[in-house]
Amino acid sequence: MYRYIAFGWDPRDADAVGEAGLLEDRLLRTSTHRWSRVWRRDGFSLFDSGAGEGRPRSLSLPGGAGVILGCIFRGCTPITTGLCDQDAEGVAASGGRALAERFWGRYVAFLQCPSSGALNIVRDPTGGLPCLTAASAKLRIVFSDMQDVSDLEHLKLTIDWRSLGANILAPQLQRSRTGLNEVDEILPGERRTLDKQRMMAAGFLWDPFAIARDELTSDSSEAADLLRGSVRDAVGALSSGFSRVGVNLGGLDSSITLACLAASRKCPQIVALNYFTPDPRGDERHFARETAQRYSAALIENELDPTANLGLLKISNKLARPPGMFDYIGLSSNPSANAARHGAQALFTGLGGDSLFCQPPVNLSASDYARKRGFDGGFFSAALDAARYGRVTLGRTLLDAARERLSPEPSDRFVLDMLYGKDPVRFLNSDFTQSCNRFEGVNPMLGGRSGEPKSKLVQIVTSAFFQADYYDHWDTAYSLEKIPALLQQPIIETCLRIPPWVMIEGGYDRALARRAFSAMLPYNVVRRPGKSTPASYYEGLCRNNRMLIAGALMDGVLAQAGVIDRSALEAPFARDAPLANDIAYDLLSLFGIEIWAQGWVRSSIHTRPLQAA
Repeated sequence: MYRYIAFGWDPRDADAVGEAGLLEDRLLRTSTHRWSRVWRRDGFSLFDSGAGEGRPRSLSLPGGAGVILGCIFRGCTPITTGLCDQDAEGVAASGGRALAERFWGRYVAFLQCPSSGALNIVRDPTGGLPCLTAASAKLRIVFSDMQDVSDLEHLKLTIDWRSLGANILAPQLQRSRTGLNEVDEILPGERRTLDKQRMMAAGFLWDPFAIARDELTSDSSEAADLLRGSVRDAVGALSSGFSRVGVNLGGLDSSITLACLAASRKCPQIVALNYFTPDPRGDERHFARETAQRYSAALIENELDPTANLGLLKISNKLARPPGMFDYIGLSSNPSANAARHGAQALFTGLGGDSLFCQPPVNLSASDYARKRGFDGGFFSAALDAARYGRVTLGRTLLDAARERLSPEPSDRFVLDMLYGKDPVRFLNSDFTQSCNRFEGVNPMLGGRSGEPKSKLVQIVTSAFFQADYYDHWDTAYSLEKIPALLQQPIIETCLRIPPWVMIEGGYDRALARRAFSAMLPYNVVRRPGKSTPASYYEGLCRNNRMLIAGALMDGVLAQAGVIDRSALEAPFARDAPLANDIAYDLLSLFGIEIWAQGWVRSSIHTRPLQAA
């Protein structure tokens, strides 16, 4: 897989120059990856590894003005040999803004400021490539994979307990603070300025709120055409560099992804991978078979094993923050490695489709309609759809809409509380949770959004501000790149510009997406009313690893730090105690966080002094 690491220092400081040289030497001598220096200037050096066809690579700007790491596209066309002089000049002169406005993809750009000579570091609006930063006394490091910096054994990295608490209380919400005191994240769409080893915030280059206010259409037929075209174009562009790809295939969103791959101009060979449980709640094989058969895709069916050993988590890749909504499917099957074994060069997923296409059942779209258009002739139909979609009464929906029109509650706090809750979290020490702000360090663009339409804000928070992982922490071999095909800038922008009442017209979740792709998908996939859940797998996994989980949580790092309420854990760990899905999931998530914390507590004492070879 692709990765990069950069070092910045003051070239006038002899100690800093020496530290940078020795650290570069350690990287090249000891790393398991094959690194290449792709850009160097006075006081800055940039390395990458894993570049290749269809994968991220380095694109140098003319005249030494900078370098773009990643995959970038203009429309449907991949940029593989570099930018023309005019585009390169515009990118450098705008401090990277032209990248966000004229191109899309997954990238991090290092651009020399023409006036000051400092570096502008720009991350793409979707955060397709990670961008983390840390510092020693003399050196600034910018990197993609936490494991690479950990392997250097140069920085003493310690747990930030307040940020850890925020990540537990509101997982997968974009925030600049990680779970480590010394590591910060450059957020999607953000620009920072690096001057020698000093890092300074320089604002954001992409505003999803402004995009959402620029409505495309309220006609559902036109909106369906626009959505279908946007998804097909983006997925086709993403797949253009591959001859064989894997697709995690189950329900609607992944079926849309596969259909668009098959319809692309340079259609790659497709191997579909389905994961199922013996319990019907977690079995989507019927739908996967229909979609795979329609497009003559090979289908590999994988039963999830609830007897898998959770102890394997101790040898997974290091992360800068604890795992969020923890995916234990990787424990049983390692989808990335599985796809690679079947010859895939990349693994495409439908991650994010639920949020983009409006799947969460809430009745807020009628409130958005009332706020924007009042109670005109289309309001009653929008309210009926919202009530059906949100699974509440029409009277409740009408009352909510009237309140929103006349005296609305501040949107930002309402939506964040709705998504992440404000009640105590099971098994956590109440003193610890009360000391944490669950929204500390979140993307600052979420601040001051009290007047935003609530349904649209839900869509923005859960898609444009979704925290997706690039590296699969289960896949220690870094088998291949995972590509969330739907969480791409053109698709996100199209969905944000379509009113929410159009997205759910008729009162069905993902109604517009179903309509847009009805001719490309099997009837049963389009009309399927629900979603699967691996609940039985989580329950079995927890039962079969009960003693391992109990030992880790009752006497582990989290308990010693006062994060966990040990007395609350006694009941689920009692012999023959029932483990309902929600309890099993919470225990598994806490176990993942405990192993994450143990790894950093152990590694914090293993730093090596730099010395010449």
